[in-house]
Amino acid sequence: MFADMNNSKRMYQIILKKLRDKINKNKRLEDQTLLMKIILIECI
Repeated sequence: MFADMNNSKRMYQIILKKLRDKINKNKRLEDQTLLMKIILIECI
């Protein structure tokens, strides 16, 4: 189970990095807000 948690955490970090890259490339405020909401929902 612990290994599974580590795996999903790593996967999640990769997804977050991709989202952050999209946020950095896309400077429009609405898109940043939308992506941040997605990140927050995923965290819960």
